[in-house]
Amino acid sequence: FHGIERVAISKMRLFQPPGLSSLAWAYSTLGYDSLPLFENIADAAIPKLDKFKPQEKAMMALAYSRINYSFPYLFNEIASRSLHQIEQFGPLDTFNMIIAYAKVGHKSEQLMQALAEKVIHQPSHHFSPQMLVGIAWAYANTAHHTRPLFHAIAKSLLDNIHKLTANEIASVAWSYASVNCNHYGLFDALAEASEGKWPQFSA
Repeated sequence: FHGIERVAISKMRLFQPPGLSSLAWAYSTLGYDSLPLFENIADAAIPKLDKFKPQEKAMMALAYSRINYSFPYLFNEIASRSLHQIEQFGPLDTFNMIIAYAKVGHKSEQLMQALAEKVIHQPSHHFSPQMLVGIAWAYANTAHHTRPLFHAIAKSLLDNIHKLTANEIASVAWSYASVNCNHYGLFDALAEASEGKWPQFSA
């Protein structure tokens, strides 16, 4: 890995968006969070961010949310240069971007609001129940309380509550309690879905 890192750093200016996002993704997935490598990737990526596709921006953000170093300037740039592309974001891109910003605790009101609107107006079947659980956690965790989003998520989850694991049920309950959103019927459905799953709940 060290040898590949040295070569990659020496040629970083030659990397195009797909290569930069893939490099960050691969090394973060492997848990190899070399500060010089990720600094060089970020420095090479920022001038080219307008050429990144939504998937590549989301991959980059999620990769940097996995490492042990803070890159607020990169997250600022990704946020500001993603707003004009929101309509092009697919469900997975939207989910990955939301999770990335929530994990690092980066405040980007405009981006998070735009992504919330994307979730609200997408057909519910575009997001799996597990993705909706993660999105609810992310917005509760960042204290970005957009009630229409939580109502939209609840409406979708009510039809798929039986597909949730015990930990996912607990996560949904925590998220809605954290934002003080007592959606009619959701907590009753969560309680009903919990029956028979009590041994699965982790302490």
